[in-house]
Amino acid sequence: MLTLQNQKGKILVAESGDINTLEEMLKSHVWYYSYSDDYKVWKRGEEHHKIIMGLVKQLGGEGKKIYTTNIKKI
Repeated sequence: MLTLQNQKGKILVAESGDINTLEEMLKSHVWYYSYSDDYKVWKRGEEHHKIIMGLVKQLGGEGKKIYTTNIKKI
């Protein structure tokens, strides 16, 4: 499993190499979280983005390709 550490403990995300999970996370991610005035919203978006990037890194080239493709749709 891919795990990421947040301030409250570990978050279990997905089985290693789970491309479908990455695609779903990219679709559900709020890409404009960094513009929020609410710190809680910003923090949640930042943590979600870190999880996405961890999964992209673990998937390697295929993960980068999926990430880049989904970024262009925004």
